Amino acid sequence: MTSSRREFVCAFIGMLSICACTLTVEASVIYVDESASSATHDGSSWCSGYLSLQDALGAASFGDEVL
Repeated sequence: MTSSRREFVCAFIGMLSICACTLTVEASVIYVDESASSATHDGSSWCSGYLSLQDALGAASFGDEVL
């Protein structure tokens, strides 16, 4: 591998590392309460929690916490 190509590869890997470190995952807390009293059941609080665990798991994304 030539010197200039090696420098390019190192710079490219460095840029990828910086980009990877700046990515963040926004995890959420999703609430489940079969007796939630709210008219909407979106899982954003205990009062508006999903009525079933299955619904909450269906709405969850990677990193979310289901309570």
